[in-house]
Amino acid sequence: MANDLDLLQEKWRLWFKMLDINNDGTLSLEDWTQGAETMIREHNLNEKYAEVAMASYHRLGALLLGESMKDNKAVTVDQFVDNLTSFYKEDSEKAQKYIFNVIRQLFLVADVNRDALISQEEFVIMMKSFGIKSEKSRQFYEKLPRFQLNKVPMQDAINWWVDVWFGTDAARWQTVKQMFD
Repeated sequence: MANDLDLLQEKWRLWFKMLDINNDGTLSLEDWTQGAETMIREHNLNEKYAEVAMASYHRLGALLLGESMKDNKAVTVDQFVDNLTSFYKEDSEKAQKYIFNVIRQLFLVADVNRDALISQEEFVIMMKSFGIKSEKSRQFYEKLPRFQLNKVPMQDAINWWVDVWFGTDAARWQTVKQMFD
C-alpha cells in the first residue's frame, strides 16, 4: 500500500499543477468557477446544462479542496495531496467510486450531443476547462480507446481518466506522465 500511495501522491501533485488554472500555486473556488465557466462558454450550454456543469465542478472541487472551498480559501499542493490521501486512506474503494461519479458528471456535461461518445472536440473543451492546453488534450485523447467515427465511448473515457489519477499501474502512469514533461 505504501508504494501505491507514493505513486498516487505523485499523480496528485501533477494533477494539482494541471488544475491550477491561473498558475498561482494554489487551488481555490476561483479556479473551479473559472473552469466551469470555460466549459459553459465553449460548449455554449443552455441554462439547465450550465447549472449541471457548475454543480459538477463544485462537487469535484469540494472533494479536492476540502473545507477550504467552503471558506473560499485557497489550498496549496501539500494540502491538496493531504486531502486526497485522507479520503483515499479512509476508504479507497469509496474514494474511487466518488471520483468516478464526479468525473462521469463532467463527461456527461462534455457530451454536448448526448451520443455517449466523446469526440476529440468535446474532450479538448473539457480539458481546456481544467487549464489543459489543446495540444496536451489531444495527446490524452490519442491514448483513449476508439469506437465508431473515431470517437471514444464515454464509459471508456471515464474509466481511463479515473485510472490516470487513482490507478496504481506504474507503467501506465509513466506513459501519461511523459505528456507533461
